[in-house]
Amino acid sequence: MVRKIARASTIAYIVSVVLIGYDYIGRVSVLNGFFIVLISVVGWVGFSVLVASRLKYNSYYSLGVIMNLLIFATSGMFYPIEGLPVWFRALSYVNPLTYTVEALRAMMLRRLTILDLGTSFLFLLLFSAVMILAGEGCLSEGGSSKVYKASVV
Repeated sequence: MVRKIARASTIAYIVSVVLIGYDYIGRVSVLNGFFIVLISVVGWVGFSVLVASRLKYNSYYSLGVIMNLLIFATSGMFYPIEGLPVWFRALSYVNPLTYTVEALRAMMLRRLTILDLGTSFLFLLLFSAVMILAGEGCLSEGGSSKVYKASVV
């Protein structure tokens, strides 16, 4: 599976460089992108632990579907944020995935580095730090959920 994905990605990259003549991924860009995704994932893990420690098993999965829908719909990943209704666009400004997508696009299309990202990078760092600390705090309190405990065992 991983080989197929790597092969398809490599072919797509080569075709884009040969046909379009645009080399948007270099070693620095890949490392920066990996670091941004890592910071984002750490924050989302903390958020998931926080939510899971406060909910019962069945509630966690039902709420997870609704939250995923809102998170992806407001992130600008599939549709430009500017095209969203004003009331829906407000949600995208507090959505950490919006800043992850914005940072990755800036690094790939405008060849920016992490140091050039400014507020997107700082927001992701703050989100990750707060969510990991909050998730850890809820677990150390002995949250009411069996979801995390069942996945660890």
